[in-house]
Amino acid sequence: MRLPESKYPLKEGFRREMWVCTGKELTHEGKAVIGFIPIVDDDGTLAEKRHRFDAKGLSVIVGGVYLVQTNGESLLPGRMEWQRTYEFTNLVAVWQTLARAADLELRRQSQEKGAGKINHLLEVLEPLREAYHSTDWRTQKAVELIVLDYLRRPLPRDKQK
Repeated sequence: MRLPESKYPLKEGFRREMWVCTGKELTHEGKAVIGFIPIVDDDGTLAEKRHRFDAKGLSVIVGGVYLVQTNGESLLPGRMEWQRTYEFTNLVAVWQTLARAADLELRRQSQEKGAGKINHLLEVLEPLREAYHSTDWRTQKAVELIVLDYLRRPLPRDKQK
């Protein structure tokens, strides 16, 4: 396969290849990875092996063809060069749909984690709520003011983010 010129020098132990990005995927553990498949000839034929890399820090386009530097097991993300969009648009559409599904699942998991924290907080506050409703209206107003005052106070310096 004929490769275009690169603006980056080739790192020792690495070779240049053309890879197409198949998009974000989730591992069985729920970790986000980005998939790539090498292109083996000028007709756009794909290799059988798919490579997956940690999604953190990778900025790629699903269906984008990249000139990469690889040693077969890893790639150099800072030396990836976008070349074009992969010519088989039906495959690109499938990859885009799967990547979108992975994004939605990650968002759902994140929201679920946040909901779990809120539910735990509400459980902790339940005794206060019960005490609040067992008093007269004047005491209820005093409790509301005390709680709001407490929540609005600045955190001590050692607990600030």
